[in-house]
Amino acid sequence: FTINAMYIPLSQSDGDNSELVDPHGGAHHLKSGEVVAIGSMADKMKADPATAQRYVKMVSRFGNPDKIPDKYKATIERHKDMQDVDKGDVRKEFLSGLEHPDVDARKYLGAYSKLGLLGAVFPGGEFNPEEMPPDFKGDRWLAPAWILRNNDPDKIKDMLEGGGWSKQEANDIAYLVCLYHWAEKHGFDA
Repeated sequence: FTINAMYIPLSQSDGDNSELVDPHGGAHHLKSGEVVAIGSMADKMKADPATAQRYVKMVSRFGNPDKIPDKYKATIERHKDMQDVDKGDVRKEFLSGLEHPDVDARKYLGAYSKLGLLGAVFPGGEFNPEEMPPDFKGDRWLAPAWILRNNDPDKIKDMLEGGGWSKQEANDIAYLVCLYHWAEKHGFDA
């Protein structure tokens, strides 16, 4: 991405190193809230469909999900199932972004949802991340449990294990969904 191509040459070991080299306009994109690919996003997605996940992470850290160009949305739409990507890698990249200290979990999951990528992470799941609580945090177990709260806990285990999650992770997330259902049934504010 253009913001990855920027650099400051270190010409002085203890002085002012202020020359910004920005061959692709990354500083402008960063300032305007855009995350722009160097070259064709379609070519990048063909070569590596997981580029979509890295794009979402960059948008959630440095950009504005409302400024995703339509041509990027269309390209990601064509590759959103990520069939050519190892399911464990899809899970790993999703968690990498979710748990990144600079990522706003609400923006991150909103972008995943807008771009239709949640289905690659949670195959066959039913989710509505738009209803996240205001203090929502990116947590390895709580975030997926919240996203999957409208699903049957037993099906969640199979779905997650089929999607590259470990048996322990699948059980923990399904258990949290069970707790959510129990709290809702007994009138606790979830």
